[in-house]
Amino acid sequence: MVNAKSKAIEAEAKGESWLQRNWRPITMLTFLILVVCDSFGLLAFRLSNEAWTLLQIGIGGYVVGRSGEKILKSIR
Repeated sequence: MVNAKSKAIEAEAKGESWLQRNWRPITMLTFLILVVCDSFGLLAFRLSNEAWTLLQIGIGGYVVGRSGEKILKSIR
């Protein structure tokens, strides 16, 4: 399972399309902007509890995924 996920991430990183290679960082930057804007009251709306949960899952998954990539490179 880890090997399959690693290959999928590697394929994205080596993709020909700029968007294919960068959609994860773009998503995380969007999340960051939403959190900062919500924290300072700059949004026309407040993020719901469900949105915060989704952000936590997304950020946690991103951090774990990136750590896993680095660990797999060192193991290989």
